[in-house]
Amino acid sequence: MKRLLYIILYIASVATASAQVKVTGRVTDLHSKPVSDVIVKLTSGTKTLAFTSTNVKGEYGLELKSAPSGEVSFLFNHVSYEKESKKLTLKEKAIKVDMVLTPKEVSLKEVTVKPDPLKQRGDTLSYNLASFLKKGDVTLEDGLKNLPGISIADNGAISYMGKGISDFYIGGLDMLGGRYNLATKNIPAEYATQVDIMKHHKHRKIDADEESDAVAINIKLSKKAQFKPFGQPEFGVGMRENKLLYAAGVTEMLFTDNFQLLASGKYSNNGNFGLYDMVNHNGGDSFGSLATNKLPGWGQVGSGVGESIYRRNGYGSLNAIQKIDSVRQIRVNADYTYERMNSSASSEAYYFAGGENIYIAESITPLAKAHRPTLNMKFENNASNHYFSDTFSAKAQFLTNESPSLTCPERGNDVVLNSQHRDATSINLNNNLWTTIRMGKRKLSFTSNVEFIRTPEVLMLMNENAQRGQSSQLNTRHGTSLQIKLGRKWKIDMPVSLTANYNFIETELTKPDIAYQSQRMSGWKLVPSINPSISWTSADKKLYSSMGLNMKLLNLNYLSKYDDKRTTLSEVFAEPHVFLRYTFNGTSELTFSSGFSNAAGDILDLLTTPVQINYRSTSAASGVIGKSQSWSSDIRYTKQVPFSYFTFGANASYSQGKRNVLSSRIVSQAATESTSIFRDSHSRSASGGINASKNILPLFTKLSANADVSWGSSEYMMQSRFVTSYHTGYSMRLQADVTPFTWLEANIKGDYGKNFLRANSSNQSSDNLRFTGSLAVFPIPTIEIRSTCNFMHDMIEPDKYKDVSMLSASVQYKTKRAVWKLTGENLLDVRQYTRTSFLDTDRFVHTTNLVGRTMMLTCKLLLASK
Repeated sequence: MKRLLYIILYIASVATASAQVKVTGRVTDLHSKPVSDVIVKLTSGTKTLAFTSTNVKGEYGLELKSAPSGEVSFLFNHVSYEKESKKLTLKEKAIKVDMVLTPKEVSLKEVTVKPDPLKQRGDTLSYNLASFLKKGDVTLEDGLKNLPGISIADNGAISYMGKGISDFYIGGLDMLGGRYNLATKNIPAEYATQVDIMKHHKHRKIDADEESDAVAINIKLSKKAQFKPFGQPEFGVGMRENKLLYAAGVTEMLFTDNFQLLASGKYSNNGNFGLYDMVNHNGGDSFGSLATNKLPGWGQVGSGVGESIYRRNGYGSLNAIQKIDSVRQIRVNADYTYERMNSSASSEAYYFAGGENIYIAESITPLAKAHRPTLNMKFENNASNHYFSDTFSAKAQFLTNESPSLTCPERGNDVVLNSQHRDATSINLNNNLWTTIRMGKRKLSFTSNVEFIRTPEVLMLMNENAQRGQSSQLNTRHGTSLQIKLGRKWKIDMPVSLTANYNFIETELTKPDIAYQSQRMSGWKLVPSINPSISWTSADKKLYSSMGLNMKLLNLNYLSKYDDKRTTLSEVFAEPHVFLRYTFNGTSELTFSSGFSNAAGDILDLLTTPVQINYRSTSAASGVIGKSQSWSSDIRYTKQVPFSYFTFGANASYSQGKRNVLSSRIVSQAATESTSIFRDSHSRSASGGINASKNILPLFTKLSANADVSWGSSEYMMQSRFVTSYHTGYSMRLQADVTPFTWLEANIKGDYGKNFLRANSSNQSSDNLRFTGSLAVFPIPTIEIRSTCNFMHDMIEPDKYKDVSMLSASVQYKTKRAVWKLTGENLLDVRQYTRTSFLDTDRFVHTTNLVGRTMMLTCKLLLASK
């Protein structure tokens, strides 16, 4: 009997022990020294599961009778350090959770002890933004530009070490998607306390064990920017070319732990005001259709220097995100944008026509107006063992183009006036569903995307000719994927998908001197595919490799309604691909990718009836489905030394391709005809580059350098002659942001580029030099006086160059509640800019008319609830 009792007690103790979960860890500061008396609390939702405190060695231990289901939170709290937390799922009996704490900023009379400017935790770098801010910085974007490895393009796109960010979070929530300019250009820099740069980022928690090369940014706001609304009314007035300029706008924001709201509206006839606020860096706002792609509009004339486009733009945007619980959230984005642009320029074209140049001079004054309403709604359930999201979007665009032109077909001939007008309306409806569940070592996913695009009419009036077009598209793609883990090193993925697209397009050309020309086509494109792959990760996690083979069956079936001609294609394609990544240590890694791909044309390849795309050019397809093959490889090396604020990157790539059709063009004084012929064409390209940046914090200095080289070849027909062209290009950029004194800031940037073009007996080259220098003086901390000089040295003709200098200046006055700024652009009133460009073997000399001297006074108010 005693023996039986012992057995029962032993079994009970083993069962109890097996259910227990032990958590241990060590808490240190930024210098790896232990921190005692830290309160460590383990919670699940609002329920506290266990708590303890660290000993003199910074160590702690917690025990749970059973493993909690779902995600839990570890909270670390100390009176002298910032609060920290970590979320994870307890799947093992024993787990170790370490933490590094950051000291709080403590004021002692006139002595201020500040936290370190940087801390690192795994793949996340956390920057204390205040350590990098300069006196003249106003917006969050101004502050981000100062961080190591961060670069921001003119349109606001953020990249880290040359790679664009995948997600932009504010307090852990992605409210704006790709429209993060609304935040970076409107949130005051002083309201952001910390910027987290997350390498190898995985947005979906269920993908925590997946490989990723994505980079994301998370902004943590100060307490004064949380839990209470704040806003920024803006207004401005100015003069340009004896015309009154005006600007007005307001942005209201609210950020809490579970709810965020950003509403903004701006309108101005000065193009720089709110110009890039509504850019969607994920793309998709300005969408195309079959009809608009076949009958494109006429764009504005850019100069590459100064401002050449007169703009009147406005927008209204409402964005909100509600966090329902720890895994579920819903997001709504509603926008409307309006833009009116006009410019003017002249050009001289030298077409290489079989050994003789055809000269055509032209002057244009394009005008474009666009209205774009959009609505996006997204529901997401982002748990660690399952994922679900559904995104619906509705977009429309109403476009009007005019591009009257004056042409002189030959030197000394009479000038001819040509009129051009285009109207186009399109709508786009899209729904994207994605769900994934984890079943032990297996992960099953299902995706479904349905898109409808309709263009009821594109109308183009060119002199006495009328070109019309309409199209409809129903695009669907459904897929499922099964992932199986084979131990800790191997993983197998088996995605299967079906793409089914229905296309319809009709074109109609009316000319007074020829018969009515039209074509009407419709049909289906079906592509089932399977893309099995296998991946391996070394035991030390340094080497990751994967390879796969994408196999797809392309089926095309199109019918021409007027001649009852049916075109079909059924072909199998195989596309192998491989990826390698080796991590040398925590600061550097090497990646390599290579793959083979196939592509086929669409219904537009079968529109053999000519369409007119401008007053002198027509285009016709070959009637043959274009097929292409390409192979490409890419290798990249990145190195960063976070606490030395140094980053370095290098990359090289190569690709070659083959198509079964060859582009052909015939140019005359009267017209240009473009088409394709049934003949193989080949292309090759190679490129390489390096980049580096270094921050010197004591001097508030950032140095960066970039250098790139490219080479390529292509084949085409010109004037019924076969041409092979070769292109080589070099470019280099050096930039320095220096603060030698507390009252002086300097920015210097230089760009140089040179291009060579060789085709048959033609050899041409061009080069350009850009220099930008900016100097800011702070007579008192609240006043900034800044001047900027731009110098351009460009080749116009062989051995002939033109130099242009431009000057701008501004005076800014900052108070706690307002920022006043007086800006003067193009103070030297430079009205023209000339440059040379090449398209294959053709040379173009462009003279662009620039926007004249502009003076603008703006005021930005900061209103916050008390």
